[in-house]
Order: sequence, then C-alpha cells, then structure tokens
Amino acid sequence: MPNVIYSAEPGLIIGFHGCEKAVCDAIICGKKRMKVSNNPWDWLGDGMYFWQNNYQRALHYAKHPPGKLKIKEPATASDIAANDRDNAERNSRGGPQSDSI
Repeated sequence: MPNVIYSAEPGLIIGFHGCEKAVCDAIICGKKRMKVSNNPWDWLGDGMYFWQNNYQRALHYAKHPPGKLKIKEPATASDIAANDRDNAERNSRGGPQSDSI
C-alpha cells in the first residue's frame, strides 16, 4: 500500500504548493495572492503548480527548487478544489473555484 497522507473523495482535489515559508504565511493570512508562474522550466506552461494529494512532493520541490531559484525556508501551501456540480455553478456565477487552507 502506498504511503498516502491525504485522500480525497471523488470530486475533491487537495493540492499542495511548495514555496518559501514567508510566501505561504502571507497567502494564508490574505496579505498576498498566488502568482502565475511563467518560468523556462514550467514545462506544463504558465500557471500555478500543485501536487495533488501529495504534501511530501510539494515540500521536496520547495527544498530542491529548479534552476537558480533559492528557497531559504521551505514550506507548502494547500488548496482544496471541489470538482463537482456545485463548483461548476459557482464558477458560472463568477464565484471562487476553490477554498484555500
């Protein structure tokens, strides 16, 4: 059995984002918003990258960032997205698509 910390019901996605602790704290406190990344190593294209249901992989990324990026104090921010009918209805009304933790 794989070592899984978090699991999700169908339609619920828990994502973890590796970053600097100060950035994580500022996002959680509402002082900053996440930025869209557009670096040369963003092989999936511009966007915000999350490891789905995998805290360890996000922390590993923060501890071993690509390129010349340096992270002094690695941390992870998480986000929960509901991929369901209620979320589609909120999205169609222009509401938030996910709830940050």
